[in-house]
Amino acid sequence: MILSDARTNYFYNAYVYTGKDCDGKLLPLEDRTFLKPTQEVLKLLQPIVNSNRNITADNWFSSTEKEIPATFPTNRNREEGSSIHGFTKDNTLLSHVPKKGKAVLLISTMDYTESTDVQTGKPEIIAFYNNTESGVDSLNKMCPTRSNFLKERAKELIHKHMEV
Repeated sequence: MILSDARTNYFYNAYVYTGKDCDGKLLPLEDRTFLKPTQEVLKLLQPIVNSNRNITADNWFSSTEKEIPATFPTNRNREEGSSIHGFTKDNTLLSHVPKKGKAVLLISTMDYTESTDVQTGKPEIIAFYNNTESGVDSLNKMCPTRSNFLKERAKELIHKHMEV
């Protein structure tokens, strides 16, 4: 699991998934009650907590501890380009139909409006996500495989301890 900056590709934090229940290790007891994706995000965010940064994550990490209301329309048969927003005190839920037969659901803790991006014509939440989703992808391109990247970092960390 990797946390990186979307603009600079700067590597902030990572951990190796070592099996069931490794995500909650080193988290405060109250954070271990959350769902696994939430625990993973909380663990990765440790170095940047309270730094006023935005976090963009794909659907695996986009879980909330609440269910999507049954009344919230996620129907794929809606008109292409249509969007429906739902608001709580802390979250905005967006159901958007980018093309016929496909509906996407996004959640934001940053955007509290129904605004549209002037350049793309898409809801601002989607435009922002599309502009910031590539941090880990770009980092992966710089390293042929994540496995090799982790091996190299491990070698760097233990090299001095191996010198005689």
